[in-house]
This record gives sequence, structure tokens and C-alpha cells, in this order.
Amino acid sequence: MISFSTKSSARKVPLVRPGGDLVTSVKSSMSLQLDDLERHAVDKTRQRLGIALLAFSLMFASLAGRLVHLNAQSGGDARRGGVSYPAEQSLRPLIADRHGTLMVTHVDAYTLGADAGMIDNAEDMTAALSGIFPDLNRARTSRLLATNSHYVDLKRGVTPRQYHDVLLMGNPGLKLTPSKKRVYPHGPVAAHILGFVSSDWQGLAGLERAMDMDVPAMDTDSKVVTTIDLSVQHAVRTELQKGMETYGANGGGAVVMDVRNGDVLALVSLPDFDPNHPVATPQSHHFNRATQGLYELGSVFKVFTAAMALETGAVQAEDTFQTSTPLQIGRRTVNDYHGQNRPLTPHEIVIHSSNIGSAQLALAVPPETHRAFF
Repeated sequence: MISFSTKSSARKVPLVRPGGDLVTSVKSSMSLQLDDLERHAVDKTRQRLGIALLAFSLMFASLAGRLVHLNAQSGGDARRGGVSYPAEQSLRPLIADRHGTLMVTHVDAYTLGADAGMIDNAEDMTAALSGIFPDLNRARTSRLLATNSHYVDLKRGVTPRQYHDVLLMGNPGLKLTPSKKRVYPHGPVAAHILGFVSSDWQGLAGLERAMDMDVPAMDTDSKVVTTIDLSVQHAVRTELQKGMETYGANGGGAVVMDVRNGDVLALVSLPDFDPNHPVATPQSHHFNRATQGLYELGSVFKVFTAAMALETGAVQAEDTFQTSTPLQIGRRTVNDYHGQNRPLTPHEIVIHSSNIGSAQLALAVPPETHRAFF
């Protein structure tokens, strides 16, 4: 029996015309189908290769980004953890006194860091480093080394000898990189004038802080020359220390100025601190009594009183005032500590710092004028 399918999806037998060759017809049909299969396979292979290539590209891009990130954390001299360091350190200018003597400079040093993930025992490593760095903050160091951070900053300002000792430890987890160290050669002598910098070289007090706010970026050869005379500064500090010891004072301040132009030749505040190690002294020692303290003017105000009396015309320069006897004002008695026991001119009242004479100068001016003048 011969049957025929009428469904369109049924496989069609090649039509062979009378006189045709069945074998030739079948071969021709199969050749067309094989070509279609081959093109389909090639297209599929190309698609898969494209996807694989894209995947490998993304993977290598991710690895490259990760390497850059790790290098930024653990290596570079220019930047570490977003902190400009140490390339920008060289931009801080030197500071000198009026004669060119350096009061602030910087020297080559190193910074000690670590790949915490490579440190097997944080406590043992902290103990070993403490033998090299006596001032190492052990609690902080141990806490940082106990993390898995690829880079932690442990100690800055490492000296060449300390650098050598760290190398002898032979631990690959420790990282030493070149850096700069800010140095104050005269220690506490001009501490309140100069101030100090943070671990990342940001000015925190004194001229160091003022330069960050007011002075544009400078190169390594730049120098800020002050009006300070270090010889005068030393002398004033020594005398102020003697005065504090004599009178048992808790603190003291002194300023020496050139009256011709207002230059500050010396400025001392005691107790002071060593700007090379500012955290080694109490915070109260950082207080500048010469510029931040508020005090009664005392005898300094006598200069203004004399100026008021003369400028308002209430007193003439040749007038004299009796200062040999105390002056009674209400229930108060005004005396002189170094009385001259004779009449004094306004000029002499200022020279001898006469309390009696100054009170008389003030009384010569009406209260309204007095208030307006000051």
C-alpha cells in the first residue's frame, strides 16, 4: 500500500521528473541542508567566543582595578589612604630667624607601615617593635595589626638606625617607605611661635598653622624669615624661667619688641613644650600666655592715661603733680611703690610709673571725655 502525508510539516520527497536521476536529486537536497548546519555551527561558535572574550576582558579589568587599589593602599610614596604623603611634604617651607638661623627644617626619614594580613601574631609583633620604638603606641599598633587591612600606618619619622633594625627583623609584612620628618632644632625655645604639625604635615599651631592658611604652596628651597632674634629669645626665656622660680609662679609670658617698627624680637610663654614631641607634654602647656591670655593691663595703661590727658588739653607737658603724699579717693588710698617724693611732670609720671601721678592725670579729664577717648 502506498500512503501520502498531507501535513505541511511532513518531510517532502524530492520530485523526480521522468527521465531524472533519483540519486542525484537526493544528494543535492542533502548538500543544502549540510551547508545550513555548518553556517549555524560557525555562528554559534562565534557567539560563544565573543561572550568568552567579554568575560575575560571584564575579569582582567577587575583584576587591574584591584591591583591599582592595593598599590594605592600599600605602596605609593605620593598617596596613601587619601592622605597627601610624602611628596607634598617637601612643599612646607623652612622657617628662620631674622639672621637666617634655621628654627624649622626637615630631614630624610622613613615611614613604617604593615600589611596586617601578613602579620601572624599582632601582640608579638607589637612587642618586637616596641623594642625599636620606645614611644610606640602599643595599644593602637596591636589593634591595627589585628585587622586584615592591606596597609596600616604604624610609625612616621623613622630614623636610619631604626630603619636598619626593622630590616633585621626580616618580616615581609612590614613596609618601610621614604618620607620627611619636620625638625625643630632648638626644641622648646620658640615652641609657641613656631607651633607644630600633625603626622600628615598639617599645621596645628603657631606659624605652622598660619602658613597653611595664608602662605601659598612653596618649593623645597623656600624659607620664611621671621623677625625673631634667637639670641634674644634664648635670653628672655632664661630670665622668665628664673622669675617663675623666684616667685613660685605657675606660668609667665614675655614679649620683646623693637619700638621703632613693631618687630617682635622675642615671644616666650611658660610652661612650654618641645614641638618635636608635642604630645609628650600636657595640653595646657600649648596655651600661649603672650597672645591668648587675657590680663589686666596694670601699669601699661598709665601710658594711655597720660596720652589722654595731654591730647585732650586737660594737662600741659610742663605741668607738675605732687606725688610725695598718698592720694585718698573715697575709701581707697593710692600709693607709689617706687615714689620719688617730689612733684612730677606727665613725662616723669610715665617714666617712674607713679600711681599717684596717674590718678591725678585721670581726675583732670571729665568722665565723658575719659570714656570717649578709651
